Amino acid sequence: MTSALHPPASGLARRRMTRLLAPVGVLALLAAVATVVLSPGDDRVPLPDTTPDALVAALRGSGATGFSGIVVSHFSLGVPIVPGDDEASTEEAGPDLSAPDDASMLALLDGAHTMQVWYGGVDQQRVAVLGATDETDLFRNGRDLWRWNSARRVAVHLQLPVGNRPLLSSAVPRAADATSLTPSGLAGSVLAALDGKTKVEIAPGVEVADRPAYNLVLTPQERSTRIGSVHIAVDGATKIPLAVQVYARGAEQPAVDVGFTSIRLGRPPAAYFHFAPPVGATVRQAGATTSPPITILGSGWTSVLSAPSVGPLELNRFVTQEMSRVSGTWGTGRVLHTDLVTVLLTDDQRLFVGAVDPDELYTAAGNR
Repeated sequence: MTSALHPPASGLARRRMTRLLAPVGVLALLAAVATVVLSPGDDRVPLPDTTPDALVAALRGSGATGFSGIVVSHFSLGVPIVPGDDEASTEEAGPDLSAPDDASMLALLDGAHTMQVWYGGVDQQRVAVLGATDETDLFRNGRDLWRWNSARRVAVHLQLPVGNRPLLSSAVPRAADATSLTPSGLAGSVLAALDGKTKVEIAPGVEVADRPAYNLVLTPQERSTRIGSVHIAVDGATKIPLAVQVYARGAEQPAVDVGFTSIRLGRPPAAYFHFAPPVGATVRQAGATTSPPITILGSGWTSVLSAPSVGPLELNRFVTQEMSRVSGTWGTGRVLHTDLVTVLLTDDQRLFVGAVDPDELYTAAGNR
């Protein structure tokens, strides 16, 4: 969402703004609905009886099942996403695979997109984000992580630290990690936010990608969260999450809709997760992240993401019209709130993001 009143920004300014807005998708996804239609279940294929607690436990244990398929997503967070200039960003700041500065990945947080997904276990994953004429691929094979941009013919390699958690169960989805924006990744984030106050129930079954699925519905009871409910379509046979939907409070349409349109069960061949840069490609090695350290304050549905410094930003060229001036005992700054997400940027460059009411961010800012 940009305005004709704002002139184009430089690559460096775009990169900085990208770092600011990429985490917006993070806590919006801690509760996590497009073009994926959850059809009523087929009574001819009845699902076995189960309980909400048993279904949650089975969902958490579904990571051993291999699969591949096509995923479509649609995000309508109401947050102005300003993709940076990939090439300019890389030239000015150097390669950093772990930073959310890839425009094709950041773009996943806005509008409709199609991805191919392959999952071979906790250390073998691959996602191809499909564009009109190109694609961006993310490969994980053990500790090796590659990102390939076919349009720019640039391959970036990062070796993950020992003990790194599986990408598809990251508790903090990031735009730079497309695997966290798949049904499996989003379901993992939702379960990380699940607390004892959440109402958990099973609605009438649905059908996703021609497979009967349970409809697990999570309804937060915290008054200060902007999340109304989360729907997870859980495959009746394998307990793989087939679709995830998130609704803001009182909304009839989901803010996020991510689901399979087709899926094939079974572990893909190991060759699918191996990447070798093509001849003539530019290969870069990613070092330690230069992004500000991110802290999660609180727990459950009212968690707040905090970054101590987002660097100098030319805000008047981006979101001045969307952000309102605010002040309090915590200081002064700007706030942006949508149906699902609230963003607070203080004048001393601190960033707070959450699927919460503004008062929660003001409290968090006052305690930091």
